[in-house]
Amino acid sequence: MIYSWKKWQLLETSSLKFKGKGLNFIQFTTPEEQTKGLMYRKEPLGDKTAAIFVYDSAEMRSFWMKNTYIPLDIVFLDEAGKVIDVHYNNSPLSEDPIESSGPAQYAIEVDAGLADLLGFRLGDKFFQ
Repeated sequence: MIYSWKKWQLLETSSLKFKGKGLNFIQFTTPEEQTKGLMYRKEPLGDKTAAIFVYDSAEMRSFWMKNTYIPLDIVFLDEAGKVIDVHYNNSPLSEDPIESSGPAQYAIEVDAGLADLLGFRLGDKFFQ
């Protein structure tokens, strides 16, 4: 089971494939969930799990690693699901901004190093 930063709240997950590899996605869709994201989590997600932030529209996005104890790769996607940025190995607890270079409607977080292994590349379409 996958729980949110609220220990009692079971998170909704879905399974998707990217480049033939199946991943379980923790979905962050409400503003409260998106604000907290993976904060306070101390265990890595693992090689088959990712977090996906789904926004209502494409806008410039900025994340940080405040209160996040695991290093993460962050992938920003536009409204069509095209990869527009990949930020590798973001440092735990850092308050430095991690920004999209253009309007993003989705963001995906995976354990550091996994974005490269999964094959996230600029221009790739995530949703097929």
